[in-house]
Amino acid sequence: PDLHTDLSATYSSSLSDLGYAFYNLGDYSAAEKYFKQSLELQVKMSSSDENTNVAATLVRLGILLSKQGKFDAALKYYSESLDIYVKVYGTREHADVARTLNNLGIVARLQENFVPALKYYNEFLKITVKTYGTCEHVDVAATLNNLGI
Repeated sequence: PDLHTDLSATYSSSLSDLGYAFYNLGDYSAAEKYFKQSLELQVKMSSSDENTNVAATLVRLGILLSKQGKFDAALKYYSESLDIYVKVYGTREHADVARTLNNLGIVARLQENFVPALKYYNEFLKITVKTYGTCEHVDVAATLNNLGI
């Protein structure tokens, strides 16, 4: 990597950090602005938008929009992220894929779309149990709670 690439990656990370800071302060408009700027730079730096940094930023945008009740937009970002993770990893059996499925399940549940929510949660559980080799994991417990809800 050259110096320009390193600086761009650092700048993109800083933009994302600013997004987190504003998210934690409750200034969701500013958070969205910085997350989107980070995403734009990540896409420009990459030869394609199919990389885990782009996917992670899409997840951050999904979380932000979900928190604001903008569920359709959140689903769009989560779905894009899921597609990228599956392409990058070549499988659905990865922790990043599982977490994104869980996020999709949460949004579907909040929209009272219970059939898709159950589908997402069950796939999350299958992947997580296989990944960690046990049902005794905090992520499994949280999703079992979501299934109960």
